[in-house]
Amino acid sequence: DVMHDLENALANWLGKPSVLIFNSGYQLNVGVISTLWGASDVIFMDRFVHASIVDGVRLSRAKFHRYSHQDYDHLEQLLKRYRSSGKKAVILTESVFSMDGDMSDISKLVALKLMYDCELYIDEAHAVGVFGSEGAGCVSLSPVGSEVDYVVGTFGKAFGSFGAFLGCMGSIRDYLISSCRSFIYSTALPLPLMYWQLNALERIKHMSAERQHILSFSKSLRDLLNASGFKVLGSSQIVPIVCESDEACLSLSDRLKSGGFWVPSIFYPTVPKDCPRLRFSVCATHDLKNIRQISSFLI
Repeated sequence: DVMHDLENALANWLGKPSVLIFNSGYQLNVGVISTLWGASDVIFMDRFVHASIVDGVRLSRAKFHRYSHQDYDHLEQLLKRYRSSGKKAVILTESVFSMDGDMSDISKLVALKLMYDCELYIDEAHAVGVFGSEGAGCVSLSPVGSEVDYVVGTFGKAFGSFGAFLGCMGSIRDYLISSCRSFIYSTALPLPLMYWQLNALERIKHMSAERQHILSFSKSLRDLLNASGFKVLGSSQIVPIVCESDEACLSLSDRLKSGGFWVPSIFYPTVPKDCPRLRFSVCATHDLKNIRQISSFLI
């Protein structure tokens, strides 16, 4: 009963007909993608999508094409050329990209989806909690959000827990329950976590001040880093610095760690070759004092 209460609450929050809960985001993406699309279908995905999406695509045995990151002209070129090669087609992307901190243009994606008769699957793992009037993510903010067929969220970020959820049509939910291997042959989340997620969801809905603070702080941090000569990416609460070498990246990370800041180094294959980076993940508890402290260790 608690699981159903949580799924119904999440569906209302996302503005989707139904929700299905999985025990992790990896299990969700791998299982859902490989269940809903197969060898007779074609998939188009952003080159920088999460590994769990890539693995789901490979398991599906569908034909797939990767468009240059956030390059919708390239996506359309691929759609024009290859859409007819599959019975069903889907565009896979994220709303906020975890290693670049940039955000997808949902209106453009929806326009392409409609033009080329595709479905649209958006992973909002790094957006839920932070974006939207109630923290329901970027899709909830978009005037065409109702056209997004699949919305993926996680409990592992803003909810401070673990597990994941898929917003979709009720018929898709029913089909996954009987057909998705990573759902059927794995363990459900334990009952105490269900209660936690329900309570966290109600709190998240009312944390608009914290959301505003996170985005304001992120902008201030970006401004500082840009003014200090660093190459900074993105426009969200994820603030990456691209470094010249792995050694420079490790040195900066160690310097920050000595001051009490945990900003891990990230290397290939998680990010492209020759693009190592530090990734600042901003939380609502960070304040301007932290920016001054960060500057003292970086500059």
